[in-house]
Amino acid sequence: MSTLELEGVSKDFGQGFAVQDLDLRVESGESVVLLGPSGCGKTTTLRMIAGFETPTAGRIAIGEREVVGARTNVPPEGRGIGMVFQSYALWPHLTVAENVAFGLTTTEGRKRLRRNRSEIATSVERALDQVQLAGYGARYPHELSGGQQQRVALARALVVDPEVLLLDEPLSNLDTRLREEMRNEIRRLQLESGITMVYITHDRSEALGLADRIVCLDAGRIQQIDPPERMYRRPATRFVARTLGQANALDLTVEEVGAATITARLQGADLVRLDAADAPDACPGDRLPVCVRPVDVLLDFDDPRTNANVRSRSFLGDETHYVIDFDGVDEPVRAIDRRATHHPAGSRLRLSVDETRISVLTGELEERRVDALV
Repeated sequence: MSTLELEGVSKDFGQGFAVQDLDLRVESGESVVLLGPSGCGKTTTLRMIAGFETPTAGRIAIGEREVVGARTNVPPEGRGIGMVFQSYALWPHLTVAENVAFGLTTTEGRKRLRRNRSEIATSVERALDQVQLAGYGARYPHELSGGQQQRVALARALVVDPEVLLLDEPLSNLDTRLREEMRNEIRRLQLESGITMVYITHDRSEALGLADRIVCLDAGRIQQIDPPERMYRRPATRFVARTLGQANALDLTVEEVGAATITARLQGADLVRLDAADAPDACPGDRLPVCVRPVDVLLDFDDPRTNANVRSRSFLGDETHYVIDFDGVDEPVRAIDRRATHHPAGSRLRLSVDETRISVLTGELEERRVDALV
């Protein structure tokens, strides 16, 4: 398998940049997920890697081979790429086996892989077995379920032994159960084969479940690159935090700064202690932007020192979701309570947060410093 490297890659469609100055290195055997809302540049980035779009500027290399550069633009079929599309893109008049074998029967495929018909048949059987569709080769796409069609598309991409596997929101057409099954299947195949993979999605569960690293994009620029757990627990900005699920963006007021610990207060709530390394320039009186996940909001309906009011409550089986108006805070706070509680709208309570789960939004803190210097 090969590394994938993008240096200063930009794409301007004439109405502004869809992708701008993107630098990314995907290691051999690594799974990287590009995550972000519609219009953030993730599909354009994938299409430039595949060769379906030509960058306005920048360089792309697969392994030691430059495929896009100042004087280079290798066509898609010469890049050693396997591609799985959102729409599956199966030919309805071809059998499953013929669909899977297509990349091996092209001139470029035969030249690169040097396979005869017997070898092609063996490769197709192996690929179908990989995706748990052994024995389905004689069927046609319309005879398969959506999940099975997606497995065929995956087998077709893998059968050519690609250097890099690209997947363009391949699970968006599946129902929730099939999406989870296929997500686990894709991750299993990626780990077993050790293939270098770039996957794009706007779904946080897919990103968290499939990635060695997540690349969060907004308006064509990288906002943060980190392993899933770190990005979820230590988002740089509220945009990144909310891209990975519900998050409360709050301000803490610094009361005391020590060598290792910052003591701060959330308005009307208890004091909390933070790692001083997260805000090395903090001073008493400063306001620190922080992220608190709904599961880390603590609700006490028995404490007489109330500081919040229930706006709404939703029972969701194992969880009760609350939207809470926090005294003195404009934006409502979202909380998830995993106890069997029933407190209707209008109930008063004391709201606090788990200090071990508070994350300083370091990216926003840096933006505030820059703005102060300008």
